[in-house]
Amino acid sequence: MSLAPVRAAPSIDLGALLPHDLDAERATLGALLQYSGDRQGFDRIHECGLTADDFYQSRHATIYGVMLGLSRDETPVDAITVAAELIARGELDRIGSAAYLHTLLESTPSRENGGYYARVVRALAKRRRSIEAADRLRQVIATGGDMDEALRQHRATLDELDAADGPATPVLRAKVLDRSALARLPRPQSLIKNTIDRRTVALLAGAPAVGKSFVALSWACCVATGTPWLGRAVDCARVLYVAAEGAFGLDARIGAWEAANGVTVDDGWLDVLPEPVQLLDAAAVDGLVDLVAAERYRLVVVDTFARSIVGADENSARDVGIAVDALELVRRATDDTAVLLVHHTGKDRSTVRGSSALEAAVDTVYGVDGDAALIKMTRSKRKEGPREDELTLRLVASADSVTIESHFDLGTDRELAESETRLLKIVRDSFGTTGATGTQLRDVAEMPRTTFYRALNLLVSRGALRNDGTQQRPFYVLGGTVA
Repeated sequence: MSLAPVRAAPSIDLGALLPHDLDAERATLGALLQYSGDRQGFDRIHECGLTADDFYQSRHATIYGVMLGLSRDETPVDAITVAAELIARGELDRIGSAAYLHTLLESTPSRENGGYYARVVRALAKRRRSIEAADRLRQVIATGGDMDEALRQHRATLDELDAADGPATPVLRAKVLDRSALARLPRPQSLIKNTIDRRTVALLAGAPAVGKSFVALSWACCVATGTPWLGRAVDCARVLYVAAEGAFGLDARIGAWEAANGVTVDDGWLDVLPEPVQLLDAAAVDGLVDLVAAERYRLVVVDTFARSIVGADENSARDVGIAVDALELVRRATDDTAVLLVHHTGKDRSTVRGSSALEAAVDTVYGVDGDAALIKMTRSKRKEGPREDELTLRLVASADSVTIESHFDLGTDRELAESETRLLKIVRDSFGTTGATGTQLRDVAEMPRTTFYRALNLLVSRGALRNDGTQQRPFYVLGGTVA
């Protein structure tokens, strides 16, 4: 019995069959270019085990190889440094031109999704290698080659692919920071000096109608225009105000701030989203993150928390935790955005309403209490920097609404002697709404006569206290801002 002649395996063009996604490859490289000095951004891509060989297009593999080399040398990775390294290696022609790097930058929908794009590229590379391994086995079978050896090599290839999927080191290893990495982390930077820091989530809480939204709006207007807030330096930046309770009345309030400060808020610097973003809705949060990233807002105000978690339980640590995680995603939409959350206090007017998980999770907490004539504002938490900050504010009529102004400031920017500070606090805490005679103040102050009158006279001369009585019968009330 004769065997039929072995026919050569038909040629198959695998190039047309191999799975790939050039958009994902471009988005991965574009994200890496945008990360620049953001080491954590690089780690999100590298931790999936991505290699240059995983790229389908050879010029993408070349670019990624250059990026890896720059990263290992702790050289910033951006369009300029990558182009320079390609030129130095004589490989610029392999990618076309340096202009292609800018095309990659524009091909990335969101740099925060860089890790996802890299996993897509990695998964498709594995599928291509599996198909190539199967094709090699097919050719051996079709040509009558050594089946045992072919099967052994095929199993070895599949084992290698499986092993490549599992991390050679623990998954979290890429996120661990050594001492040098800690030293490279950004230092705290103020958006509003001694008030709001960049890259933080802050909470401003107060009872209804106490003026907390006016404080938040004054912060927003100051940042949008670069106007000092109560004498505190401000970095000018774009602001997004999420008016979860609606935009009605905001125009008049902003107009009142403009009239009081002699400054106009220009278009494009303070934008208002006139509807809530539900923080427990992942799709809604993604939409807000994309907006903040695209517009490069550096301050995002969410007013109020209650209207942004409709249907959730404020007293649930789980629901509040999910909401705070959403705010963190918004904060990370750019490399230095601050998020301000406006919320209510409980019936005691001092405790933040709902689960304590909220206050524990944010970086900064301010509480406001009082009424339009006298608003006490106190900082109870600041993750980085001095915690103490006490201010007394008031609402004053301006244009067609009202706006915030300082009654006096006990913040760290105001240098007061200990006796002055003590006496000023006594007036604020005990006689803030009524005023007091000199005798009443001295009885409560319990300080030496000479020290008392020196402090009293200095506070009057600096405008912190005002004598509404006469020289013979003085009566002291809170004055304006300490000079």
